[in-house]
Amino acid sequence: MKSLRFNINTGFLFLFKIFILTYTFIDLIRRFFDSSKVLLMSLDIIIVTTLFYFVATNKSKIRYINNVSIYLRVILFLFFIIILLQVFNPYYYDIKTYIVGFRSYLLAVPIILIGYHFSKYKLLLNKNMIDFIITLSTITVIYAIFQLNTDYTLLAGSGMEFIAPMEHGIHSHGNDIVQLTSSFFASSKKYGHFLMIMYLIYIGISLSLYKKVNIFIVILFIVALIVSGARESFALFILVNFVLIIKFLNIKWWNIFLVFSIFSLILFILFANDDLLLKIEFMFSTPDEYLRRIYMFFPFAFSDFSNPNMFFGLGVGKYGQETMLNPMLLDTTRGIDRVFFHDLGFFSSAYGFMDAGLAKVTIELGFLGISIYLIFIVYILYLAVKNIMYIGEDKLKLAFSLFIVLWVIYMMKAHPNISDISMSYFLFFSIGYISYKDKKYNDK
Repeated sequence: MKSLRFNINTGFLFLFKIFILTYTFIDLIRRFFDSSKVLLMSLDIIIVTTLFYFVATNKSKIRYINNVSIYLRVILFLFFIIILLQVFNPYYYDIKTYIVGFRSYLLAVPIILIGYHFSKYKLLLNKNMIDFIITLSTITVIYAIFQLNTDYTLLAGSGMEFIAPMEHGIHSHGNDIVQLTSSFFASSKKYGHFLMIMYLIYIGISLSLYKKVNIFIVILFIVALIVSGARESFALFILVNFVLIIKFLNIKWWNIFLVFSIFSLILFILFANDDLLLKIEFMFSTPDEYLRRIYMFFPFAFSDFSNPNMFFGLGVGKYGQETMLNPMLLDTTRGIDRVFFHDLGFFSSAYGFMDAGLAKVTIELGFLGISIYLIFIVYILYLAVKNIMYIGEDKLKLAFSLFIVLWVIYMMKAHPNISDISMSYFLFFSIGYISYKDKKYNDK
């Protein structure tokens, strides 16, 4: 029986690694195909396969859901009902955008069961997983540095244009331009998300197995984030490490000194010119810019209730990336945030809310939907903070709890993080992972 369970869990680990590899390279692969709709579904196919494998190996595993907080189950059930009822929303009904919107909000929810199973059997707590993460992350960093030091004008017509970053290759900063790199990913922001996920998993496994982390691996991720230019991920990286230092105060001062010394040397080698100061200045936004972004987190607080669509919203798939499936719908809803939210002097118009994650939820699901969604956010933050405060032997619970906090910040800053199903998969995997309570945890 134990041998059978071992083989089944080996299959789960294999599928987990396949998912990570697909997440890493799928954007690069898409560049070689004119039609990539099937490729866009590759992560979904892997997840559905994993869920099928999960149920097929032992149907009793579905009962894991009974061990998930009753409050969370009720919240998710109510949210599920609200999403289903949106099929009757009369505003520009489009079946394609509805299905994709339904996918964005709910497809990842069953992954809670997978996360719970991984936590119960400690499937990620092994040296092979650390080697996998370090190897993959190193490959992405090397490729990103190569991108950073490549003159793309020399690639024109050579057939090697795919080397260039796909999106957001440059970013304006005052009167200057900052070069961003995305490695294998569609954007530097997505690359930043990948780095944070890999870093947290590495930290959780390493602290669990060895009670320490490798300083050079930490430096690797610092350099990667600086090279990428993903500001929000870099800021959250600092926040995560601040929490880790507080939780594990036995970190020696000379280790910290060594980290910053080597880090500074690497930066000097990579940016041995004026670009170094510009890059660092770009990574640390001004206080005014941070204040602007904090305002963006809470668009619902400035809702215009005179809007007749404010209570039920426009329906799922009616705002954001999903509307790209229907150009007419995209044109119809362009600038719709100005109708839903009051003008703010800070932005000069409500258009400043256009990127906010909660703006998407408010516009699509209305006051009723955003109310349930906010309850969901508050509750998963409660679960995350609870697990951050009480750390057991499995430090991955700390890592995945930190990711939940990071996901909330990512989501509130930019609505594409709701549409990015890969981020949702990691979110609900994290919720499932921290939901398992072993004996040592319960004794706290």
